[in-house]
Amino acid sequence: MKKKSVKPQHPRSPFLLELVLSNRCNLACDYCSSSFLLKDKTRKVLPFGTLRRAVDLYAVCLQKNGLAGEGLVSFTGNEPLLDFPLLRRVVRYIRRAYPRMRMRLDTNGTLLDAGKASFLSRNGVRIFVSLDGCRAAHDRHRTFPGGRGSFDAVVGALRALPEELRSGGGLCVWSVVTPETIGLLPESLDLFRGLGVGTVVLGLETYARWDAAALRRLKAAFRLFRSRPLEALGGSPPPRFLFGLSGASDFRGMIGQAVSLALDGRFYPCDFALIPPGGRDLSVGDLESGIDMRKLDRMISSPMFRRIERGCERMSGLRAPVERYYRGLSLGLSGRELSRDLRDTSRVNLLFAREMSGYLGLLETGERLATAPGFGDLAHSPKYSADKTAAAFRLRPGGAPLSAQRAGLDLFLYAPGRRKSLTLGFAAGDDAARGPAADLCAYSLAKAGLLGLKLAVSLEPE
Repeated sequence: MKKKSVKPQHPRSPFLLELVLSNRCNLACDYCSSSFLLKDKTRKVLPFGTLRRAVDLYAVCLQKNGLAGEGLVSFTGNEPLLDFPLLRRVVRYIRRAYPRMRMRLDTNGTLLDAGKASFLSRNGVRIFVSLDGCRAAHDRHRTFPGGRGSFDAVVGALRALPEELRSGGGLCVWSVVTPETIGLLPESLDLFRGLGVGTVVLGLETYARWDAAALRRLKAAFRLFRSRPLEALGGSPPPRFLFGLSGASDFRGMIGQAVSLALDGRFYPCDFALIPPGGRDLSVGDLESGIDMRKLDRMISSPMFRRIERGCERMSGLRAPVERYYRGLSLGLSGRELSRDLRDTSRVNLLFAREMSGYLGLLETGERLATAPGFGDLAHSPKYSADKTAAAFRLRPGGAPLSAQRAGLDLFLYAPGRRKSLTLGFAAGDDAARGPAADLCAYSLAKAGLLGLKLAVSLEPE
């Protein structure tokens, strides 16, 4: 069946400005998407004035679209902590000039220490540390130039941080999974659970090819997460596991809502556009004229991106088809090979959608419940306990605060009795009540699993 072509919408503004500080890195990761920058042995570092000008132009772009002072600036490429004095100066400027602007730092973690982490945390910079898992998984790809693994350096740096910095929301671990390391995921998850970090984001290596055997291992890995539903809800000890996902219209998102300032002082639609055969043909602005949103929009309508849309059945998920396709172009792959890569991307994304949609729903539920006033963490025991067996309970979500409804559920779930029946009722036609009912249903099932109960739950309109 022929797929409908979707006319691109003119983007309001780029949600992300990526600043490539330099072409320097102290690691030699074999899957690095920015490795082409390291081939130039001449040290290149963008001066403070250039970075400040880029931020100001980005802020103007946001202001034109009603988002004054907002947005997100990401510091990257190749290892930004090698230029920490420059990074510190830019962070201070952004925090002073644009107090509401969010910032993030992508680092390999080998140079992170308490002083740097404390400065970044105080200024609202979220830190993403690359750690691919257990020693065997991490050192398979992330090595120093001489071939020595970087696992000890990264884990040592993380463990040396104060507990409040390591476990707070300002620091995340970013873990890249490849076909060679997916079988080591159980050991890697054990490491993450014992590391004391609050959040781990898992993503798939962009350019790897997943054959049938690797897909079977990936499927088994997905089921490791599904077996721990309370972890998705945030009710287990940290960390919380999230996934690095591409959007439903991935290529439109990348080529319409993110820009990267490269070392030549020009803006590009993310760093993959810098890889030959890209270059200035894909530039969408410079430090004189600013960011050309109309050119970004025209790129979405180009023949290349229409080919990607036609060739990839499932655009959203763990794989980004644009990056995969463009990497193939840079390697000189034939049209047949490029089509195969798009099919491979689609297979991975379809598998993820089929196996993990329920888990992603629990993640969203956990976010909503965690921010509900008074709800608290999802694992704590109730304040009061019941002496008598409670086999059945009926609750009508809505009206009372979620914290009070949770207290009633906990009293029921913790009461004596291993087999229980829960009915969540809501007024017929009351669409607003369905969401809280579904959230409490998910919470009840996850909590029942934690307590070893056999719980039957039904949602009934009244």
